[in-house]
Amino acid sequence: MPLSRHSFRFRVVATFLVVSSLVSSIDSISADEQSAGFAQGTKLLRQSRTQTNPEIRERQIKRAVSILTTFVEENPSDPNTGIAHRQLGAYFLGKGKIALWSISADSDDRQRELKRPRRFMESARTHFEQALPRQRAAHEQFPKFIDRELDKQRFDARRKAEVRYIGSQMDLALSKYWNARTFDPSTAKRIELLKLAEVDFESIHQRYRTQVGGLYARMLHGQCRAELGDHRAALGIYNELLGHRGTTPTLVRLTDQVLERRLQILNSAARKDYQLVIQESEAWLGTAGDRQGTSSDLGMRWELAVAQEQLALKKETVAEVRVELLQKALDNFKAVEKRSTRHRPNARKRIAAIREQLGQSN
Repeated sequence: MPLSRHSFRFRVVATFLVVSSLVSSIDSISADEQSAGFAQGTKLLRQSRTQTNPEIRERQIKRAVSILTTFVEENPSDPNTGIAHRQLGAYFLGKGKIALWSISADSDDRQRELKRPRRFMESARTHFEQALPRQRAAHEQFPKFIDRELDKQRFDARRKAEVRYIGSQMDLALSKYWNARTFDPSTAKRIELLKLAEVDFESIHQRYRTQVGGLYARMLHGQCRAELGDHRAALGIYNELLGHRGTTPTLVRLTDQVLERRLQILNSAARKDYQLVIQESEAWLGTAGDRQGTSSDLGMRWELAVAQEQLALKKETVAEVRVELLQKALDNFKAVEKRSTRHRPNARKRIAAIREQLGQSN
């Protein structure tokens, strides 16, 4: 049966997200570091990143995952086994996110549907738990001090091992966080897992507070506080990070993600700062430049649309302004629906609801 336009587009974006997760920690692996099975699996992953046919790409990824799974089972002591476990964990984490985002918040069968992403998240955590001690050992085999001028090759090798070790710590914390998201808000299991993730993120930040990994951990610590209901603490963390803006592409992406999380809180039922969200998101969108169409752009546009709709529905909003705000929200929700896997199911609902309010047909 041929795929519908929406299904095809979802599959393309979903596969891209999985590929992006998988390739994030293999680009720095040189050929002489790779064992045969590991090299074959990572080569397939690299090829899948540039493959434009989604069906071929999916086959490449599945083949790579099969090869890497066999590799870690048959070579537990290989130097690359830790990296392979990270790649397998990234695969399951990516699959879990996609499965989670596809579930409607008001689905009649939500509890059963949540079991699928939860299985992916648990598989991811298992692989990340296997990766962490191996990445720690790989890092600790180097002396604490290496003179960069006297031994640049070894200095760079240690730095690479450190980055992988920090990444492994983040991987494990993220798997706990995303597993928490497979339980409904306020449930005991969700709170338990969020608290476990929060402790991990805080610990990573304390150890690496001057490094990018530490700053990302700080942001995610704030995310956990927000989801545990402590909006004041979360906003404090976000404002702290926004006060140290950087100019490198990595730090710009971090700042964008922090601002999006700040807007989420301002848009919440507890705050209802819709006018401020509109002001800050429009300011960002007006200067986005080459970041248009990115995940951050779609996230900002989603928060803007939510704020516009909610402000329109306030009793004190006059009819003319109400219609104008709803039309703007509709346009923004449409833009998000076209490109955002994360927001697509909810965007479609908001589009239908606003069209009904405006008296428009689908």
